[in-house]
Amino acid sequence: MNISISKLKSLAAKSYSRYQILNTLKISTSGHHMLQLQKLLLDNKIDTSHFQRGINQRKYEQITKSCPVCGILFKTQKRNDRKEKTVCSKSCAGSWFKTGKDNPNWKGKSYRKTAFLYHGKKCLICNETRILDVHHLDHNSSNNAPENIIPLCPTHHKYMHSKYKLEISVFITAYFKDKQNTLSKKSFISTEE
Repeated sequence: MNISISKLKSLAAKSYSRYQILNTLKISTSGHHMLQLQKLLLDNKIDTSHFQRGINQRKYEQITKSCPVCGILFKTQKRNDRKEKTVCSKSCAGSWFKTGKDNPNWKGKSYRKTAFLYHGKKCLICNETRILDVHHLDHNSSNNAPENIIPLCPTHHKYMHSKYKLEISVFITAYFKDKQNTLSKKSFISTEE
């Protein structure tokens, strides 16, 4: 390791660990380099009493959590991202993260799927099929009744939330009248048979 003693002293004074010194010097933090650095620090009697030791060197705080599946207490790093563990093991993760009614986070069928099943997977105005939004007619996002949600392309969805709403609502009203007539004809035919 080629570094002057004065530079090493100033780095050691600014750093909180040997790891940080090696990172600052852009040197690998392998065991070999750590031992070389430790030997240099000891041989030159450079003060490292301020270096943090043990658990304080962790980047993230260790916390104890309870597994929501089995209830076992487990340790993990406290992080505010996807890497913070939610469950204690892979088997519990299989139960917790799977989709479907057994998942405690299950909220039922997606409103998008409901809209596409009921109205078809196309814009009601222009028949676009590639990129679709779902519009709530009453602007209540918790009302996911099939009569309240309609598939629209992004352009026509923007129209519904602008001053051009009336141009689009004519087509939507006509669509629902046609849909109602189709349903009543089907029910009339099925009662005659």
